[in-house]
Amino acid sequence: MKIIKTKIFKMLFYIFLIGIILGIISFFILNKSDKFIVKDNIISFLEKKLIKNNKSFVVDIVKNAIVDSLKRLILPSVEREIRAELKENAEKYIDEMLKKANINTSENEDLSKKYRSARDNHNANEYRLKKLKGWRIFFYVVMAISLIAMIIGILMWVGNSKTPDGNIIPGLITTLVGGAIAITCLCVNIFYYNKKIKAQSLIAKETGDKASEAYNNVYNSIKNVYNYFDFSDFKKVLKETTDIFELDDYLTPKKLRMLEKVYQYSESLSKNECIVDVQSGSIQGNPFIRLNVKRMDEVNQTYTGSRVVTYTETYRDSDGDLHTRTVTETLIGHYTAPRPSYGVNSYLIYGNTAAPDLTFTRTPNMTGKISDAEAEKIAKRGEKELNRLADQAIKQGRNFTPLANTKFEVMFKAYDRNNEVQYRLLFTPLAQQNMLEILTGKAGFGDDFGFYKEHKINIICSAHGGAIYNYERFYVNYDYNELKKDFVDEIQRVFDSIFFDLIPLLAIPLYQTTEGGEFNVDEDLPNVSRYEAETVVNNYDDLDVFRPAETSTDQILKVNFDGKSKSTDQYSVLSTSNKVYDRVYVDMVMAGNGRLYPVDVPWKEYVEAARRTFIHIEDFKPEKKEGEEEPVMSYGQRYPMKDTNQTIFRYRWNLGFPLGGERDQSYGKIADEDM
Repeated sequence: MKIIKTKIFKMLFYIFLIGIILGIISFFILNKSDKFIVKDNIISFLEKKLIKNNKSFVVDIVKNAIVDSLKRLILPSVEREIRAELKENAEKYIDEMLKKANINTSENEDLSKKYRSARDNHNANEYRLKKLKGWRIFFYVVMAISLIAMIIGILMWVGNSKTPDGNIIPGLITTLVGGAIAITCLCVNIFYYNKKIKAQSLIAKETGDKASEAYNNVYNSIKNVYNYFDFSDFKKVLKETTDIFELDDYLTPKKLRMLEKVYQYSESLSKNECIVDVQSGSIQGNPFIRLNVKRMDEVNQTYTGSRVVTYTETYRDSDGDLHTRTVTETLIGHYTAPRPSYGVNSYLIYGNTAAPDLTFTRTPNMTGKISDAEAEKIAKRGEKELNRLADQAIKQGRNFTPLANTKFEVMFKAYDRNNEVQYRLLFTPLAQQNMLEILTGKAGFGDDFGFYKEHKINIICSAHGGAIYNYERFYVNYDYNELKKDFVDEIQRVFDSIFFDLIPLLAIPLYQTTEGGEFNVDEDLPNVSRYEAETVVNNYDDLDVFRPAETSTDQILKVNFDGKSKSTDQYSVLSTSNKVYDRVYVDMVMAGNGRLYPVDVPWKEYVEAARRTFIHIEDFKPEKKEGEEEPVMSYGQRYPMKDTNQTIFRYRWNLGFPLGGERDQSYGKIADEDM
């Protein structure tokens, strides 16, 4: 019997060891371009390789060994591997960009050193100049005080000299000392500090000119690379790194309609919300869009006013005698009124046909990264509430059965789910474990995200979301090393924002095995999706062209599709803002004498106003003059159109709109409709 037990133990040990080794090997033999493989797929792969006889009594043990090796050795490295390769590919990309731009990096490095040296020298001279001016001010202050002392001394001297027994000595000494110090300070400033400051000013100007020249030299050595930056940079680097998800060039009308028709996405933005940034993509054919939404909310603001009142009161002293006294009291009045408040929220909207009848909501607990021990404490504290909800559901005849994994139930906290079967289908034990790793911060940012499922639509709202690639931040760089670092940092910043918004979705195996289908459009769609059009408008460089008259607050800019002709869409832009009026509220405040006094409280009244503007949205290309190279266009800039008085504002994927043209009588001009 002992021999049998020993053999079984050795066999189990070797199987466990093989599971770990093969788990590691499998990670490297899988397609390198696919850095992230869903756990269930990896498990299936390993099981096929290791388990030849499904009837063997060790099958369950081998499966457990595979899962354990996967959990401990493979998955923690996936995120690190992706980010490491992303960094590597971003560095390669910027290096290639520098080569295309014909940037001489060694020359730039030399010029950067010269500029930093010239800048530091100039800053040192500016500091010396500042010190000299400070000392000059100091001596002028001392001189002023001494003159005051001298005047006081003269007055003392004259006053005491008129009396027979007056002592003129103190006044005389004060006059003489004050005058001597004042004259000394004046001389020091005139003959020393003024000359020093004049000389140092010339030196500072000279070093400033040299620093400016050095900066122009180094900036000119690298500025050509800025012509090669594009919104597509991030997408290109991402494509070289992973195919976890794919990003689109822009959100097409077809994809937006697909979300509406196939996944029953229904926009829920109010009239006080507008889209300021949009990005779309897919996971295995299942679409997602990222939205940055500006929202206007009414919040209460309390205004205050004051008034000083004087009154007479009677009081009794310690002897019991009555007296009167004058009391001065400052009364404070208050008034509360609504005002608009603007902010931006970020959402990720994902369509998947898995668990199509399931709905639930979960809100973030903002716990951040926590240890396993802390997670256990949270689970224990929430267990009573979980049991209470289960008992309550039985009494009310609702179908709510807690999962065996209490830690997941308490931390994910989707207690309002409507379908227990589909909820368990979605959140398998593996999905629960994945989600716990996210919630505890072992992967991602921790529990800073809301997860809302409405049938086939999933919405992620997180504190870390909303980052959109912004290459304009690089334009301040003059040193290619700093440029390279900022580029890599920006790529990783945006990747983290997207990837960790997607992680709760990627953690669910069923979502990865449910592929999106084809969608055939049988209707005439706009050339540009409304979301993209609204983004273009909200990123225009002169938003005052949409502003209602006499308004001064921020704006909510919403677009409405009015029709199209060929490649041009016609939109109306509705801007809502607020006129601000100064008002006064009279608050009756009781003073200490028991009387009410009116106190004026100035406050501001915000009155909503609206204006409608008609524009074109089109995909365009700049005109190229004969003999010239292909023109380089910057995003967020205006460009004149050939043979017209129109100007094109370019944003992102060559989308833009003309203003002030004569192409169409009803469009291309601003129509003012105050409402």
